[in-house]
Amino acid sequence: MTTDYTLEAQESLGGFVKKAGKNFLTVRTTNVYEQPISLKITPNDLAEFYATASGSIGTLAGLMANRGLSENWHLLQWDGSSM
Repeated sequence: MTTDYTLEAQESLGGFVKKAGKNFLTVRTTNVYEQPISLKITPNDLAEFYATASGSIGTLAGLMANRGLSENWHLLQWDGSSM
């Protein structure tokens, strides 16, 4: 059984959260062409980002840019809180 954390994530982070579980967060965003997409973020995605990030460590901007996103992600923290 998968525990659903969607409501808590939406309250903590905002309405862009589509679904949240113990090991993932799916968000509504846009790609570089401003087309709406859903993006699933996992701990492995974060590990990849932190292992290869250059410049501003502590943000998800690099990872999201690599996936074709144009959003400002500096306020998103994996622990579910916001800065």
